[in-house]
Amino acid sequence: MLTRHVEAARTSIDLSAMYWNLLGEEDRKVYSDAEMTKFGADRGKKLLFALKDAAVRGVKIRVLTAKTSPGVDESRDKTCNLSSEVQMLVHAAARNVQVRCWSGPEWYGSGILHQKLWVFDHQHVYVGSANMDWKSLAQVMEVGVVMENLSPGSEVIQDMQRLFETWWMFASPDLLPAKTGRYFSEKFQHELQVPAWSMYLPETKRREDPFVEAGFSALGNISHQLQTPFSGLSTGNDSEVASQMFVAAAPMEATAAHSRAFDEDALVYTIRSAKSFVSLSVMDFVPFSMYTPGPLHWPALTDALLAGVYSKPGLQCTGRLEIKIFRVPGWQNTTSSAEMKASWPSFTRVNHAKYIVTDSRANVGTSNMEWGYFYTTAGASVNTNHEPTRKALEKVFERNWNSSYATLLEEVKSEGP
Repeated sequence: MLTRHVEAARTSIDLSAMYWNLLGEEDRKVYSDAEMTKFGADRGKKLLFALKDAAVRGVKIRVLTAKTSPGVDESRDKTCNLSSEVQMLVHAAARNVQVRCWSGPEWYGSGILHQKLWVFDHQHVYVGSANMDWKSLAQVMEVGVVMENLSPGSEVIQDMQRLFETWWMFASPDLLPAKTGRYFSEKFQHELQVPAWSMYLPETKRREDPFVEAGFSALGNISHQLQTPFSGLSTGNDSEVASQMFVAAAPMEATAAHSRAFDEDALVYTIRSAKSFVSLSVMDFVPFSMYTPGPLHWPALTDALLAGVYSKPGLQCTGRLEIKIFRVPGWQNTTSSAEMKASWPSFTRVNHAKYIVTDSRANVGTSNMEWGYFYTTAGASVNTNHEPTRKALEKVFERNWNSSYATLLEEVKSEGP
């Protein structure tokens, strides 16, 4: 899908991606060309060369990426280390390719650019879990939302463009002099670093929100959702369905003075909107922080889920909570050693999707469910009651849940280490 839209692009492509590994150069040191082809690595190569061809034919491409490559300590490396693949795009048509790098540690002391957002020709949009990695295109389970053939003047495309512009500005060197502030969070009982315009800072110490001043306030949020007719072409139904939707962002400082929904609030809203069921799929789910010096208790999602199960009228508990671990075949054989080559490349054979589907709504996002992904990391989610989308997502979940690859947590525990 991404390659198809890149090949069809005529004027512009805006995209954000944490890292680039479309060619799989490190993997090719371990596996032969024939093995890589069998793994599906050519999908990454095809996407990269489609981007290169687009730049050469005059399409304006803006790339937002992480300030350093994965594994590099940002506290020591302050440069914008572009991957060889991004450099290839720039060298192919420098006049048509712009690159900016965003650093979570510079603004929050930690965090990453985890948002995956594409906007093509001000008409088509993708938001989802897939990284710019051949593995995401061939060997990892991913889920995303694609909105196609939108009018350039529609509120949806304008809102998505404002979100990208927010992050493009957030990564601008001109914004860095804004610096940061620190405050003690009563909620998390921890001192936190935030951008100088954060609503968490005292008003007397807070700067004006640069994204509001730039005109990037959101057009839709939880209380004022965008009213949009979407068709269900992917399900064979070409009739338009009146729908509500909004796009959420994280961290809070990317919401343009909270005109855009905060991503944590969007997930909680989706869960609380359920009347009969909530189905959730994510790679990491923990009610605390995993990447801070001291763990921060973060019960937002667990509280929302448990309230749905136990807070019933008349204090009668009629709900149930079930947890399964989904194991993609081959997951246990992805680590090569000097003595033996693994059957599959590293960081493959996993379920990387991040979504929630209920009886009334769908939420498809880019963030794992852990404190840092909402308070220090760039992320986004699409939220809608569009029934064809909700149904399609429910089918994906039920397929995985009822498959032989999903095992109840209790049974996984009994297997031992």
